Amino acid sequence: MNVRPYLRRFFLFALLAGAVLPVAAFGSDDSVVAVLSSDSGPYRQAFDGFQKAFGREVHVYSLSEGEPKIPPETRVIVAFGGKAALYPYQPGPLLIYCLAPGTKIKAGEHRGGLLKIHTSPNVYMTLSKFKDLQPTLKRLAVIWAGDSIKDYVAQKKDMADRTGIEMLSDRVLNPDDLPNHLRALKGKIDAIWLPPDAFIVTPKNFATIKAFSLANNIPFYVPSNALVEQGGTASANCSFEEIGELVAQMVPQALSGSLTTDNVFPSLLHFSVNLSAAKTDNLKIPPELLKQADLVVP
Repeated sequence: MNVRPYLRRFFLFALLAGAVLPVAAFGSDDSVVAVLSSDSGPYRQAFDGFQKAFGREVHVYSLSEGEPKIPPETRVIVAFGGKAALYPYQPGPLLIYCLAPGTKIKAGEHRGGLLKIHTSPNVYMTLSKFKDLQPTLKRLAVIWAGDSIKDYVAQKKDMADRTGIEMLSDRVLNPDDLPNHLRALKGKIDAIWLPPDAFIVTPKNFATIKAFSLANNIPFYVPSNALVEQGGTASANCSFEEIGELVAQMVPQALSGSLTTDNVFPSLLHFSVNLSAAKTDNLKIPPELLKQADLVVP
C-alpha cells in the first residue's frame, strides 16, 4: 500500500513543523515502542500526549533518523503517521496507528493485530456540531478521494435518519476535476465538508473550495483549526495531544489481549469558528455557542 505525498502535505499544511524530536531509548522495558513518521509538529504533539498519559517512558524512533530497530520482546508498536503505519515491521507485535487519515491497513498487510485510532470524532458527533452551528443545514456535500473515507460515506443513510442531514457524497479522484464537481453542486447544497482525507486536503484544493464557498455564501467545514485560520468557516476536531492520550488508554488493553475492536474514534470534540467567513456565509453563531469554541478567528 503506497502513501501519496498528500499525506505529508496535509500535516505540513495544517500546522507548522515542530522542533526536532531526539531519538532516545528509555529504560529496559521494550514491550511498547513508538515510531514517528517524521519529527514534524503533529506527530510530536501526539507522541507527547501519549507519553504523558501512558505513565512510563518508551523507546521512540523517528523514521527521519533512519530505520527503527524494534527489539524482539516488543509486543505493541505505536505508529504516528501513515509512513510509520506502513513500515514493514516484523511479524508478531500488535500495531496501533494514528494520525494517518489517508491510510487504511487491510488484514494481512501486517502480520499481527491491528488497531486504528481515527484522527477525528465519529461522523455523528461531527455532523451534530455542524447542525448546532447551522440549524438550517439539510444537504451537506462531502468532498473526498481516499478509500479510508468510504467508512464515513457509508453512514450517510444513518446520518440522515439521526441528524436530518443528507450527506451528498462527491468523490474527486482527479484534483483537476474539482472545479467541475463544485459547479455541479451549485444551488443543491447548504454547506461543504472537507473530511480528514489526506488525498484531497491540499493547499490547491483548499483554496479552490474556499473560493467557491465564499462566492456562493455557503459554509465550508474543514478538518483542522489551522484551516479555519486560513479561511475555512468552522471545524469540529480533536487535538493531536488527545489522540495520543487515547492511544495510551488502548495500550494496556493491547498488552492484556482484551481489545474488542480494530477501530477507535476520539470521544472528545472541540470546534473553531472563523467569524469573517461565517459572516460571508450568512452564518450567525449564537453568542453562547461562541463561548464554547476553542478557537475564534476574527
